[in-house]
Amino acid sequence: MNKEEIRKKNRELRTNAPIPANEFDIRGVRFENIHNGITMEIVSHWVGDMGVILWTSNAGDIYSTRDIKAHWIMQDIEEPQGW
Repeated sequence: MNKEEIRKKNRELRTNAPIPANEFDIRGVRFENIHNGITMEIVSHWVGDMGVILWTSNAGDIYSTRDIKAHWIMQDIEEPQGW
């Protein structure tokens, strides 16, 4: 396997990795920014080596769960217990 094949395989593994049990799956949820009112929808996720989840918005921006909790409010659904 060459380096490019290894990178591609690792990218697929991260993208298809299950969301850890202690985190909520927020794909398909719309959020509004508390500072400027901009809205976004989460379309995919990526799980890092240490279990950190990075979420991708419909605009292509990438956010950590921590950033979303600090600066965004869920629009479509009521915030789950423990969010």
